[in-house]
Amino acid sequence: MTRKNRGALEFFGPPALGTMLLAGSMAAASLWEWLTTGRAQQWSWEALGVFGMMLAFAYLFVGLPSLLYAVIMEWRFARGLNPASWRAVAWSSALGLASGLAIGGVLSAGRAVFGTYAMFGGLGVAVGFLLGWFIKWRSGRTG
Repeated sequence: MTRKNRGALEFFGPPALGTMLLAGSMAAASLWEWLTTGRAQQWSWEALGVFGMMLAFAYLFVGLPSLLYAVIMEWRFARGLNPASWRAVAWSSALGLASGLAIGGVLSAGRAVFGTYAMFGGLGVAVGFLLGWFIKWRSGRTG
């Protein structure tokens, strides 16, 4: 994976991947409700519009954390971190956690709302891990 492609993925990937994971978890919760209670949410074309709005909001809201993530990861790679190593995945996961907690802090207006921090912290770790693993896999070297 070239540095240019990796940088683009590090900047544009987190909002898209986070939105897909969040929308997927919402769909899974709706499916679980249907399986356990028999009540189903009504799905329509509006759901696609809501997904589009979530994605647009994510790119506007998560732009700065994504930029910081990309800058820090590329700085670490320039300092000798092997993109194909599990250490790179650990760095990516840790930065994802930090981004998720920062986003949770902004959304909860600085109050200690555990559920918000837990949800966005977990989402950040998941996005960071998946992105780091993908970069590791595409880098093609063992590490």
